[in-house]
Amino acid sequence: MQHEKLRDIIDDDGALEHSRRLLGIGAKAELIMLNDTALQTVSDMRTIGDLQAQINRPEYSKAAEQQTRARAVEQQHNTQASEFRAVATDISSVIDRYYAETEVLSEMFVQWDQALTAIERKVADLESISRKQQV
Repeated sequence: MQHEKLRDIIDDDGALEHSRRLLGIGAKAELIMLNDTALQTVSDMRTIGDLQAQINRPEYSKAAEQQTRARAVEQQHNTQASEFRAVATDISSVIDRYYAETEVLSEMFVQWDQALTAIERKVADLESISRKQQV
């Protein structure tokens, strides 16, 4: 291994300051680069750093203040949704009654039409008999 010479310094339980002085910047950088987890951590930290402005937006600090207002709006929405369902049920009931009454009226009209047709035939038959008797 390339850093075998440095193993004693890295694994040493000695003073951290002593190890820091003995390792050059290039060796330290290479040790860090060998560790994939460290690279991922550095990448994640850069990403977090880039997102810091978005995470700490001033609008987000006001969110807790708006929670009670949001709950009130939610309750109002639930009340209105419940009222809407009740009105929709009432309208559906009115429409059902309308169709039922229309059906009954339609049946009455058919019966009335049939009765008028039968009366007209009887009148026509009686007029025909009356003409025959006059002649």
